[in-house]
Amino acid sequence: MPDARLLASLQDSNVRRNDPCPCGSGKRYKDCHGALRPAGSESLSEIARAGLAQGRLEEAARNARAAIERDPSDAEAWTVLGFALETLQPDAALDAWRRAVALAPRLPEAHFRIGDFHRRRGEHDVALAAYEAAIAAGSTHPVLLNNLGLSLQAQGRFDAAADRYREAIALQPDLLPAHANLGDVLSTRHRYIEAAASYARAAALDPNVADLWKNLGLCQQRAGAPVSARKSFERARALAPDDPKALLYPASLDLAEQHYEEAAALIERALALQPDSAEAKNLLLYVRQHTCDWADFERLLEAQRASLTRPESPPVNPHNLLALPYTPAELLAATRKWATQHFDGIAAGALPSPSLVDGRLRIAYIGPDFRTHPLANLLTEVIERHDRKRFEVFGYSYGPDDGSPARARFKAAFDHFVDVRAESVEDTARRIVKDRIAVLFDTSGYVIHARSEIFALRAAPIQVNCIGFPGTLGADCYDYILTDRFVTPPEQQSSFAERFMVLPDCYLPSDSNRPIGVTPSRGQCGLPDGVFVFCCFNASYKIVPQVFEAWMRL
Repeated sequence: MPDARLLASLQDSNVRRNDPCPCGSGKRYKDCHGALRPAGSESLSEIARAGLAQGRLEEAARNARAAIERDPSDAEAWTVLGFALETLQPDAALDAWRRAVALAPRLPEAHFRIGDFHRRRGEHDVALAAYEAAIAAGSTHPVLLNNLGLSLQAQGRFDAAADRYREAIALQPDLLPAHANLGDVLSTRHRYIEAAASYARAAALDPNVADLWKNLGLCQQRAGAPVSARKSFERARALAPDDPKALLYPASLDLAEQHYEEAAALIERALALQPDSAEAKNLLLYVRQHTCDWADFERLLEAQRASLTRPESPPVNPHNLLALPYTPAELLAATRKWATQHFDGIAAGALPSPSLVDGRLRIAYIGPDFRTHPLANLLTEVIERHDRKRFEVFGYSYGPDDGSPARARFKAAFDHFVDVRAESVEDTARRIVKDRIAVLFDTSGYVIHARSEIFALRAAPIQVNCIGFPGTLGADCYDYILTDRFVTPPEQQSSFAERFMVLPDCYLPSDSNRPIGVTPSRGQCGLPDGVFVFCCFNASYKIVPQVFEAWMRL
């Protein structure tokens, strides 16, 4: 969101008399620049200020210069001159504010404007010093606090920025930019539930800003509220029907819900609006994989391969790459790029030390799929068979509770089973640290609705990529990947960010208690007798043209 500009406030004829004065003095408007005076009693600098408030910049500059000619020590006139020159002569404006500061260092307004000047140029150290000088001079104007937050945010000082935004909101609850900027910081910190609340408050203040609805929808989606996210994306599309992002965001929801035709239509419209969008091409390729529509497969694949090597291109979710013909080195580079951006803004806590609790080591599994899901066929008996004399086993679920027998069996298998869907990733990380988990297994990796940020926060001393994601996660916060010497020969270690945790036989467990149904006849399956039948039980997106062509040759 843009900064809340003081000049806009000065030109706003709707400033109420009891509002804080836009000059940043901390006084009420009626007691400062809005004070009523007898007609004809205004000084030249006050007349210049009045012209400025009415948008008559040239007239304001003339009156300010006249005031300065009459009294070169008139700090107010220098300040107003800076405002009048700011748009067309920014360097001259800065010089005017510096003269004002030199003449009246305890007046906050010029400090404030100097801060804004340097912040907009990316000179945040200088901007922060100027903002702090304005505060030291007595200003607590909410716009000043908001803009101070913007400079702190630009420096990656997210907690301090959030504090400034909250202070601004406390002083002026209807300051929309502060709500939106707080949402940006919280979203950057992956605190999506809190961020969604901030964006919702901003959208309530002005429901006609498409970006607010897009950001709100993204946070709702990442917080596991797809129905609310869809409604927000619909509001964004209504306001900005030709914004490619407003099309791609609901397309990602359709993709997650396996509505591939609907997703493809939105993505193709986004590409018509922005033909060079790497993000749209990547999503379209993934949709085409699911529908086995290979008409332009090679073109989309090569475009994606090229985009992966360009630093400015958006990263691709590594899950979308696993079934495509990339080399191990390409996959590692792509996952590192994804992890670097995805975990940006996360400050990992101090590395906890593993320890025994009542003579046992605490281990935990976390993921979204403790329900009727392939994971149930792979992992449930492993959890049941852990030696309880040596291990205490925890489960943390952030996926849906489908009420199935598989869910009930999972819950019974763990010593402690906690549904953390409603928690932020930071709250869950704190819970895991408090539970003194020594080894934390990630059963999902980068699948839809994953919360890998918990691992970036370093919730446990030993963290393992386990079963759910058959490839490297490209992040240093994962210490090991569970594997075997067949799927990952030792010479492939250089293509993984994690160290190999090699099991003696097959890394992929199964369930010896899983019931096996009656074998159907060929006729019941619609298959002819006396022929060899090829069968693939993989999801369709894992079938690429080269594999299908090989089947046809056979």
